[in-house]
Amino acid sequence: MQAAGIWGMLSRGVQSIALGLPVVLLAAGPVRAQAPQAMPSWYVGLSGGFGHAGSSPVDATSGFYHGSIEGLTPAYAGIYGGVELARFGSWAWSAGPMLDVMFNTSADFRGVGGGLPLTGHGSLTQANFLGLSRFRTPIGNGVDLSLFAGAGVSAVRPTGAPTGSGGPQIVGSDAAVALRVGAEIIRQISDTVAVGAQVAYQRTGGVKLSTTLPGERFDFAPRDTFLTSFTISFNPPPPVRPEPPRSTSRERPQGPRQGNARPKPPPLLGAKGPCKFAYGFFFGAANLKSIKDPEVRKEKEAEYNQAKSSAEAMTDVLKNGWGFPAFRPTINEDVTRRAILRAFDVVLEQIKDRGADEDCFVKLHFQGHGFNWGKGAVAGPGEMGPKVNPTDEHIGIEGAGGLNDTVWDYEVEDYLQKISDALKSKGKNSALIVQADFCWAEGIFGRFAEKPASNMQLAWSSSKKKSLCQRPLPNAPTPFTTGFANAFEDGKKPTVQEAHKSASEMPTIREMNPAYKSGGSESVRPSK
Repeated sequence: MQAAGIWGMLSRGVQSIALGLPVVLLAAGPVRAQAPQAMPSWYVGLSGGFGHAGSSPVDATSGFYHGSIEGLTPAYAGIYGGVELARFGSWAWSAGPMLDVMFNTSADFRGVGGGLPLTGHGSLTQANFLGLSRFRTPIGNGVDLSLFAGAGVSAVRPTGAPTGSGGPQIVGSDAAVALRVGAEIIRQISDTVAVGAQVAYQRTGGVKLSTTLPGERFDFAPRDTFLTSFTISFNPPPPVRPEPPRSTSRERPQGPRQGNARPKPPPLLGAKGPCKFAYGFFFGAANLKSIKDPEVRKEKEAEYNQAKSSAEAMTDVLKNGWGFPAFRPTINEDVTRRAILRAFDVVLEQIKDRGADEDCFVKLHFQGHGFNWGKGAVAGPGEMGPKVNPTDEHIGIEGAGGLNDTVWDYEVEDYLQKISDALKSKGKNSALIVQADFCWAEGIFGRFAEKPASNMQLAWSSSKKKSLCQRPLPNAPTPFTTGFANAFEDGKKPTVQEAHKSASEMPTIREMNPAYKSGGSESVRPSK
């Protein structure tokens, strides 16, 4: 099959992409350690790297020459894309096309002709047109693993004279079947950009090439190539989710979350001083200016201001009551999935850097809007629900971006386990103190709601069966935070148990079945 007619256009086009690739990578900036986010529904990308091909046979059809092509280390670049087709647990399956070109690569021919050793020199250029199927899953710390396989056609165009100077020159090009398998490590560095490192193996079928000698051809046997490359891909941002109809399978008690706030990682706190680390997330509403309905805007403004009031109250009691040195809450637009998960990672880093004999206290507070993903629920167009056991019931904490900006129960449970384990290597009085103040809050703790670890102190404003629906007080904290702060009145230094008891006994939330549970001592007091 002759491919010379389209070869020049394809080669020049992909070479232009390759020349622009370093500029794109520099513009993307350095890879930042970010928390994982939901995998995109579609993507397009650029790739560039190098390959290595072993020796493969080359024979003349006349029988005069038998040899091989050697020394192939091609540089290549390409474009690719894909669309998500289905999900299987934490794995997302997508498929799409890939076009890449292995550029004018220097090659050596070595063989025997007429009983004499012969050497020749030439080059090889190859364009690969492939359809790839990918399976992608998160593996932790903001990194995903992608496994892929595919097949297609390669347009192969070698040049040169295998039998040496004066021998017949190869002309034209041919097409061969190509198979490729590989793996890629991917990090999402923003809502719309990801970078990756990829390794792959390609098997290119044999081709037959004409020569300048009439009737003579060279047969190139199938060739194996190992490829390594870097990739940069682009995907749509998480959409602002419209308000769904109320249902029993997917419940959402609050109005739509406005906006798609960019993440603001929490500060590194407590690098020196007491081993006390506190992070709080207080979300009411975002992007108030975009809300046109006066009644809806009024309610959202009340939620927005209540989040600020709760943050101020919690800051006061943690600093002045329990002596947490540098508690700075994250509020409203800055509350994102990435910021919350980043806080978990930062806490683990901070604990690691402290002495084995220090009593360390970690305080986490989550106030906002819960999401109940009912058993058997299905994500709508453009939505990304839980990735682990997605057909089971899950409770999530929504960030400013709505459903696609949600942190799920299995993620919180996993991080609480890691933080608890890290604290067990510190002083014997170390403790993890966590409050959840939103709808179905108990469910966010997973198995720990029933049986906390020995160093955990947990409290929640609503049971996992209750939707905490109340009209917000615009200039006052939530009842749960108010009750917590009441335990510090008149300069008191309460135990964690006493503060949690005070929070859960507020009359206005009693019907929501608030509760608290400790996995160990009831006398834990961070103020000591």
